[in-house]
Amino acid sequence: MLDFAKTGESMISRAKKDPYRLKPEFFYDRLYVAKNDPYRPSISPLYADLKNLPPVFIHAADYDVFLSDAIRLHDKLLSGSSPSTLKIWPKMWHNFQMSADILPEGKIAIREAVSFF
Repeated sequence: MLDFAKTGESMISRAKKDPYRLKPEFFYDRLYVAKNDPYRPSISPLYADLKNLPPVFIHAADYDVFLSDAIRLHDKLLSGSSPSTLKIWPKMWHNFQMSADILPEGKIAIREAVSFF
């Protein structure tokens, strides 16, 4: 999660597809942000200066409520002259990589991340 102001369109457009339900009792931002401004770069990295960073590798899931965060991060990195690779996994959900034991896409995603590092 890169935008604790929750302005990404996928928070709404993917809410019914993503098994990661955004229920208040499970949402960590209440404790993390508390009474602070969620737009502060130190809280929401999407609002930080992201110029001239080392290469970034982003995996995003098509059904993920945070998909738009990943896309906006990728676009911002590229506009700030930071190399970025974005891969959007079709029909996958938030943290699909955690199901790598039973999900071929999860295994592949982990291998790709390891190769990047």
